[in-house]
Amino acid sequence: MLVYDDVPEEVLFSGAHQLQAGDRIKFVPASQGSCDGYSSPDFGGTVGPGKDGWGKTVVTVRLFAFESPYALCTMEKTKGEKSFRFHGHVLMNVNFAPSPPPMPPAAPPPFGVLQLLPHFGMPSVPEMSTMFEGTFRVLGTIAMAMGGCLALYVCCACMCVYRHMDPFRFQRLEEKPPPATPAPPTAADPEVALAA
Repeated sequence: MLVYDDVPEEVLFSGAHQLQAGDRIKFVPASQGSCDGYSSPDFGGTVGPGKDGWGKTVVTVRLFAFESPYALCTMEKTKGEKSFRFHGHVLMNVNFAPSPPPMPPAAPPPFGVLQLLPHFGMPSVPEMSTMFEGTFRVLGTIAMAMGGCLALYVCCACMCVYRHMDPFRFQRLEEKPPPATPAPPTAADPEVALAA
């Protein structure tokens, strides 16, 4: 039998020499050759059903690797025994739990099309920001000035249209009277008389 160090394990008993529910067992270091001591519940207990009802002859133990191997001691109360009997041929080995598997390697970075383009040693972002800081400031000032001029022009154009002025010449439009329509010709007109 094999269990892991300092891990509670349920041990199911079966075989030709069958234990019954109510019997008691414990494991002691095989090197001591007797069933003295080791009365803690970690080393054994009363035989009964396992957790969740599995098995009828189960005992939970928690053994330690530094005293391995352990030998079985039984007290078959169902047969009237009053003390433990040492069974040096039934051994329980305790090993340290295996170490967890190593972490998988990190995934490679995603492939991008930009990796195909040649790299000409462009400066990093902090270098670029200090290099072009003055240029960006001047361009920002020019853009703000142009925006202000455009806004002023739009305001003036709207006012001129509102006041009936030509927005491009800033002059008041003269209201011209509509062109006179000629009167129909009469017989007294000299041109009409000649034509007749």
